[in-house]
Amino acid sequence: MLRKYLSTLKTTATNLLPNTAKMVYIIEPSNWSINMDGEQLVKELNAQKLLKSRTSSGVRGLKNTIIHFGSINTIVNSRGVVHCDKSNKIILTWFHVLDDDPRKKYIATLLQCVDIFHTASSGTKHSLVKIGIPSKKIIVIPLGVDTNHFRPVDNLNKASIRQGLKIPNNKLIIGSFQKDGVGWGRGDEPKLIKGPDILCNVIERLSRQLNIHVLLTGPARGYVINRLITAGISYTHSYLKNYLDIVKYYQALDMYLVTSRIEGGPKAILEAWATGIPVVTTRVGMVDDICSDNNCAITEINDEVALCRQTLDLLVSRVKIAKLRQGGLRAVMEFDWSKIAQNYYSQIYSRFMHA
Repeated sequence: MLRKYLSTLKTTATNLLPNTAKMVYIIEPSNWSINMDGEQLVKELNAQKLLKSRTSSGVRGLKNTIIHFGSINTIVNSRGVVHCDKSNKIILTWFHVLDDDPRKKYIATLLQCVDIFHTASSGTKHSLVKIGIPSKKIIVIPLGVDTNHFRPVDNLNKASIRQGLKIPNNKLIIGSFQKDGVGWGRGDEPKLIKGPDILCNVIERLSRQLNIHVLLTGPARGYVINRLITAGISYTHSYLKNYLDIVKYYQALDMYLVTSRIEGGPKAILEAWATGIPVVTTRVGMVDDICSDNNCAITEINDEVALCRQTLDLLVSRVKIAKLRQGGLRAVMEFDWSKIAQNYYSQIYSRFMHA
């Protein structure tokens, strides 16, 4: 299960240096993505002996420490900005800024206590500057992926994986592995920044020309499922207890589709690349920073016609599939956590090592 895997990473990362950590990464108990980022980062920092590190869900008792808040939710809560001892150095990761984000009212307080703001894309950096954070205080380092776990398979193994997942092998399999419904229940109300309405519109158009099957994972997918059922489009949905099981779901795909309007990453691009799956994506998050025509098919946000055209062109062209597959496999090696951790150290943490 995910808890068992996170526990293994945490044991590896923290038992090496349990009481002498110079950097503590603050995670969100309810957010597996933030937790995975923190655990992977800490694991690599310790393994490479760059910085004694551990994760934590709180800051109580921390002094003379580099504290890295893994998301805006870990430093701002219903009572305001979390208090830290002034002897600490504070880093805050902020993945994306919403127009109606209530946390923006704490900018003045955050500017007083946060030493460095980190984000994963230059687009979000621009948004942070617009709400009053000085550009010189913002560092852009993209998300990472564990290329030891996310790996491609050949066609024979792909067929075997599909059989094990009870996915048809005579259809084109399109993947979408994200939470795109409001809340943590069924998710019948769409979370529009994730573009589930666009996803369904594109899938419905494609189904008129291609024999497709949609593969879904993640919580709160009710809106998408309801739309697929109404349109008579076949799908498989699994709620994964162990996040690393998602690797075989990527491996079962023909392509991955991102239709979001706002993203911090998305991490799915890196995971698809690492498993050899071509990606069609809107121009969100890290896309302008990491993607090119050699590794992604890119469209503008809300452009359903272009999303359909790019997806259709990809699925009917073995040449284009091969091009994007190889381009993604080459590109993703720069985002392995072993390299991303080095970037965190050299660009952020090393500034405070002799402060």
